Amino acid sequence: MQGNLEQPACADDASVLNSLAVASPPGMCWICGEGFRNNTALRAHCGTRHGDYAEYRKRLFWRAQQDGFQPMLPWVKRHILQAATFHLAYSVPGTNNLKWSHPDSFVAAMPRAEVPCVVCARKDWIEKRFQVYLWREADGSSKLAELYHTNCCQEQFLTCGGRLCFGDREKVNEYLSTAKYSDRMPFLPKDHLYASSVIHPEDYSMSWLLHTRAVPMRPNSRQPCGGSAGQPAGDGSDDHPVEAAAAAPSCAGVGDPNEAAWICYECAKCLCKPEQWMQMPEYALANMLFLGRLHPLLQKHGTLGLRLLLGLGIPCFRKLLLGKGNKEEREGALLGNHVLLSQPAAQMGDVLPPSAESLSDNFVALFGRSPEQVEKCQILKVHRQAYLTLVKERAQVNPVYHDVVLDNVGVASLPEDGVPPQILACACPLFGVERYRATRIGPGSLRDPMDKSHGDEEEASDEDIKGEEQCAEQLADHGSAAHD
Repeated sequence: MQGNLEQPACADDASVLNSLAVASPPGMCWICGEGFRNNTALRAHCGTRHGDYAEYRKRLFWRAQQDGFQPMLPWVKRHILQAATFHLAYSVPGTNNLKWSHPDSFVAAMPRAEVPCVVCARKDWIEKRFQVYLWREADGSSKLAELYHTNCCQEQFLTCGGRLCFGDREKVNEYLSTAKYSDRMPFLPKDHLYASSVIHPEDYSMSWLLHTRAVPMRPNSRQPCGGSAGQPAGDGSDDHPVEAAAAAPSCAGVGDPNEAAWICYECAKCLCKPEQWMQMPEYALANMLFLGRLHPLLQKHGTLGLRLLLGLGIPCFRKLLLGKGNKEEREGALLGNHVLLSQPAAQMGDVLPPSAESLSDNFVALFGRSPEQVEKCQILKVHRQAYLTLVKERAQVNPVYHDVVLDNVGVASLPEDGVPPQILACACPLFGVERYRATRIGPGSLRDPMDKSHGDEEEASDEDIKGEEQCAEQLADHGSAAHD
């Protein structure tokens, strides 16, 4: 790729010369026209031929001032577009930028996508993630700047085969151990916890709490944790009988030591270090951030009505902050018509499901033209059997619900799959709703000029005009009387 870029000769017509298609390299020296495959080679060239990169920039800006405004040639435009389109579709992992920083970006590049960290499950673009071996022993250490050819970090990280690698597994097990997390969270269902953990392929007694979908695992390796690498759990031996293995919760599987996973920088700087420098990652799932899996019944029947009756506290206020937080996530504006209602103070209940009297003190429901509209509201429906199952399981795993009384009569009064009477009793009319007409913003709100206008609207507009005229006359009389 390196070498002078010579334009095809055409001495007869300069416009033909400038319009010819020229294949330009990723990096170019805009003074002498030499091409390079990465920015590192370009900087080295600037240091050799043009003093240094700073002098090269000054010389280039001076020439631009001397030349003034010039038309952009087609091949220059293609050169800019090829870099932009390449970095929109591809990125080099670990570079933490969208530049030609890797020596061979075309080979190392991957389709640009968001990938989760194996330790903390946070997603980010692939150029901000690093490949790491979870189960191998480190064979050296390197700087991230040397591994990924960037100036992002000068710290030393443990490596194996040119990739990041976890440190001492005994030390890592102190931070990510599923058994230790279970001791700290005794009410968390063990089947949920171990289903989100992976067994160490070299020691079957170790299981780590990780983001299982981001961990490469051996096929068909789902089994309980226990035993050793040479003696898997549940093989019928005296130490690990089949009965105990069958009763123990199963892990997601056994990790594959030959495959690498993705890790973020925050977790890598805590776990890919020598033993004396290792620490618990701040955002790791094992750092008291795993609260169990979402119950399948909540996934299927988790409507707003079911969640309202399932909780001890009833939401009484919702606040929208405009202009706070990330630009992609924050609220920008409120559109449409809005009604603000004052709500009472929140309080905790002690009986489930809550009665209509206790619910009406903390919950206000609005309906449109008739109460029947509330019965048809899909988000307020409650599935009776799903509600009963969730209440009983929540009483087992959540200490706040241990002393809560289950009202069997109230559960029996719930519809099989419909809006419960507690919510229907909370419905209150909104005065003037019979005169409300929804408006649409956009092309759909434009009325066809051939449509007949509504007589009611014309009459209402006439009344509004008369009322405004009478009000103006009264103000005028009052002002003249005051003047007199």
